[in-house]
Amino acid sequence: MPINLKMRIHYLNLRAFSYVEAIIATAILGIAVVGILMTVASIKKPAAKTDRALVAAYYGQEVLENLRAKVDARDWDSGELAITSTTPHVKTKTINGVIYKASYHVSEDPETGSRKVDLSVDWPDIQ
Repeated sequence: MPINLKMRIHYLNLRAFSYVEAIIATAILGIAVVGILMTVASIKKPAAKTDRALVAAYYGQEVLENLRAKVDARDWDSGELAITSTTPHVKTKTINGVIYKASYHVSEDPETGSRKVDLSVDWPDIQ
């Protein structure tokens, strides 16, 4: 074999990957990809819970703004603004396929005569 050809083959052998090196590199890459995908999957559920809580807060704000718009001295003691003793007013709304239930209770402060609204919004938890 000529020296030139022998040196060229030796040079190519030094630069090339062996099958073992390729398998090990593939395994390391696979482990890294699985780790990244598991991280993304673990973040998805808490993000969805946070999204539902945020939508519930906006819905509660919407209910309060609708009540505020209805404040009128002529019908202060009737309808949705009436003081409720035990049974709360309930409104439901479906947003993005999720049913949100707003329950509110109107009460009066005996000392000042002012009214307050206690509001809670419920929604199903993500399984």
